[in-house]
Amino acid sequence: MSHQDDPYQLPAGPELHPIIHLEVLKRDEAKHYLPYSTDDAEAKKVLKYFKANYTRSLTTGSTIIRGKDGFVGWLNL
Repeated sequence: MSHQDDPYQLPAGPELHPIIHLEVLKRDEAKHYLPYSTDDAEAKKVLKYFKANYTRSLTTGSTIIRGKDGFVGWLNL
């Protein structure tokens, strides 16, 4: 499955890392991409980027869904 088909269903892993790097963080192409979707420290950097660049509030948390350990979402205030 490609992210063009359904970006919300792409599982965490190596296929998602360049998408985050290039499309979310708007960074240049690289030979290797940081594990944004599988490493907590790197995920916190993405969250920090969102907080610094967007005015909407984000919420993060854990789930009990197998294979979907965590989530990030916009708060609708």
